[in-house]
Amino acid sequence: MSLATSVYISTNHLTDARYCAAMGVEFIEFILDKTIPDAISKETFLGISQWIEGIKYVAYFESEEGVEEICNTLNIEHVASNNISLLNDLPDSFTKFYKTTLDTINREEFQNIDYINIEGGSDMLSKQETESIKKLAATKNIILAYGFDDTNVSNIITTGIKGIGIKGGEEERPGYKDMDKLADILEAIEVD
Repeated sequence: MSLATSVYISTNHLTDARYCAAMGVEFIEFILDKTIPDAISKETFLGISQWIEGIKYVAYFESEEGVEEICNTLNIEHVASNNISLLNDLPDSFTKFYKTTLDTINREEFQNIDYINIEGGSDMLSKQETESIKKLAATKNIILAYGFDDTNVSNIITTGIKGIGIKGGEEERPGYKDMDKLADILEAIEVD
């Protein structure tokens, strides 16, 4: 399967990860920062990663403690955070994703950032938000993680963004999850 744009999924379980890998998602983020309640352990990550192929793993951290060590141990080359200092302090060998909101963006902070993941906001983008995103996308790699659904995602990806971000949901029980919303969005950007 091929998708019309890059897709970045945030999840914490195998069900989303396997489905997204099969659908052609490029990036799958796992919270590996043990100070965050939804974090998974290194052992859980290794267990999940044995089941999926063809994607790029992204490790999410807020705390600066142990980021390089954990990523090097798990062979993860991509790091996401809402902590700009953490990202700026990482070596350039890492691909860096800064997670922020549209109303808090300060362009001066992004010298060493590879992608800006814009989160939050409303269910649909306003004209003003769309114009702001187009301007940012002209100079930066933007992953847009709000303001779309399956009915408008095809139009959203024409704004110049590098991709879309989707938050995976919780499993109803291990191995069982309703994939309808996620499937609808991915199918809307599927390329024949």
